Amino acid sequence: MFEIHLNHYANEFYYNNEIKRNAVRAISYKNGKVLMIESKEVGDFKFPGGGIEKGETEKEALIREVREESGYNISNIGNIIFRVVEVSKDKKLINTRFNMISDYYLCEVNDEIYPLDLDDYEKELGFCPLWVSIEEAIQRNTELIKNKSNTKWIKRELMILNEIINKNISLAIT
Repeated sequence: MFEIHLNHYANEFYYNNEIKRNAVRAISYKNGKVLMIESKEVGDFKFPGGGIEKGETEKEALIREVREESGYNISNIGNIIFRVVEVSKDKKLINTRFNMISDYYLCEVNDEIYPLDLDDYEKELGFCPLWVSIEEAIQRNTELIKNKSNTKWIKRELMILNEIINKNISLAIT
């Protein structure tokens, strides 16, 4: 497993409080393409996944999030390939640091697609599942970052996509 740290704030700030949230994300690869969620509003690509709810295991959350965002059911869950630890200033609470820890699992999905079950913000962003090449996802997300037209997760997802290419990581479940 590769661990990546991503700071979204100036390190000189001191925070009295800290919040931690765990999330899971799926890397599904088939026929030379990876399953991504495209935001029709912004145009970026992200891996399907999200936060773990109280009482859920990581794998239960992964299955739920992939089904909600992509419509696909996971048929096989492999190993965690990446862990990304993101640190930022909390948007709502004063003097609070927010830590998001995202584990990226290799997954296989069935071919049958079910209706999406999106949160309101996901509907507003026009979330839509799409199979794209890793190179296409890198190119699109890179262009959006340059144009400063992006979502909060685009930097994280671009780092993962580049790591897959640069480290020649196999996306097959063994």
